[in-house]
Amino acid sequence: MLRGGLDAWLAAGLVAQPLPDPDAPTQVAWVPFTPEAPAAAVSTAPAPESLFLPRIAGQGFLEGRTLPLRQDMAVGFVDMVGSTRLVFERSAEEVLEVMQAFMEVVIDVGAYHCGDVHDFEGDGAFLYFEGAGEAVPAAFRLRNELVARRRSLPTLPLPRVSLDVGPVVLGVVGTRFRRTVALVGPAVHTAARILKLAPPGGIAVTDAIIAHARRANPQLAREFAVQEGAAEHLDPELRSLRIHVAPLREER
Repeated sequence: MLRGGLDAWLAAGLVAQPLPDPDAPTQVAWVPFTPEAPAAAVSTAPAPESLFLPRIAGQGFLEGRTLPLRQDMAVGFVDMVGSTRLVFERSAEEVLEVMQAFMEVVIDVGAYHCGDVHDFEGDGAFLYFEGAGEAVPAAFRLRNELVARRRSLPTLPLPRVSLDVGPVVLGVVGTRFRRTVALVGPAVHTAARILKLAPPGGIAVTDAIIAHARRANPQLAREFAVQEGAAEHLDPELRSLRIHVAPLREER
């Protein structure tokens, strides 16, 4: 994987080609993993024994480096709009079915765009990508596929998505009883906070994401408009931000 993602690829003057049809049949090689016998792809990373690393960190992303490390990355959040009402109106079994359908799309789209789910958080997920060049098309694809899934599963809530990009520190947190890799940085905090500013079916991003998108994904960048006054509802440290939103124009 190229450090810096699509933006670095384009800056180097290399040719970008569309990916193959994601609906075409593919063969996926599964690698077994257990705490007692970590998979080869995971155990090659210099990390504590029995530590499960996120997909990117565990499969060549570290390139011989050790944790903690600082890396420019794009991070994002997605959740289900109106999930509280769903929980109180439906049985727990029905809610679990809806959550599974939602997260299946999130995982598949994230992986297709060279990203991964770092963690599931309540009714949503925390994702990370090599760069904004991957994160922006992933956000639109994620939104569109979840909206399309509502045709066969009407109870599936609309999603909302948020993105930011910047330096993130990856490091191990926890003890020998429970350890994981944490992603820490202003971009993570910002993406989490601006999620609530996205309307149902909308995508909320920062100026930093738009700057990358105008170069790597100009067509998608034009889908966004500045949301005047949106940051007034955020923490004081974030009120100087300019938030851009791509609303859901129609259900496909």
